[in-house]
Amino acid sequence: MEKIIHALWRPPEADEAAIQKTLLSEVAPALLHHGVSGLRILTEEPAAAAMRFGAADDGGVLTASVGVWVDSIDERQPILDAIAQAGCTTHAFLVTESVPLAYATVPTERPSPGVSLLTLFHKREGLSDDEFFANWHGVQTPLSFDLHPITLYMRNSIARALTPGAPAFRGIVEESVPSLDDLLDFDRFYSAGGDADELKRRMERSMEVHDSFTDMATLQMVPCREDLFTVVST
Repeated sequence: MEKIIHALWRPPEADEAAIQKTLLSEVAPALLHHGVSGLRILTEEPAAAAMRFGAADDGGVLTASVGVWVDSIDERQPILDAIAQAGCTTHAFLVTESVPLAYATVPTERPSPGVSLLTLFHKREGLSDDEFFANWHGVQTPLSFDLHPITLYMRNSIARALTPGAPAFRGIVEESVPSLDDLLDFDRFYSAGGDADELKRRMERSMEVHDSFTDMATLQMVPCREDLFTVVST
């Protein structure tokens, strides 16, 4: 079985609510009818827009992701055709998934409680793959658990792009926090306990570690709602 993540970008002036509606009410049923084994859709959460970071080279705005599990990537064209209904620029990536922190209880309601962060990033120039993964998996991942009140941390290492002209991203992270306040209140998001100096230290440490393996100039992140339709992994 193989996992494909489809990342979607919209023009800045496009209606994100219309895209979300299409993905949830039209695309999701089509994909389930097609027989995907797993389906997770993330769509941007306007209430958390202050946490958005980065944009595509052409100004496009990261707006959603559609993650599917299939028996073989040979089956992918009908999936791309269904996602095209959303009217977005879409790129598909074959990924290997790792879940260092799974949900304690997989959400059964839709959308899932809380807020999810969807992040796509390139490898920092000059790093070997060994250095890249050592910093991402061995340093940044445990630091995230120390800093943030996260309930899910899912790493997706990109094996290859499946669409022509796709950006050369190397990783996609999906992580969730319990509530909007846990994301937007930096003291809560960085678990600083009300200490302004500690908050500053934690934010600087986080930036330092991210900068050690990612190209921050091309990193893109958007807060999302999560809709789980069928679950292969958490």
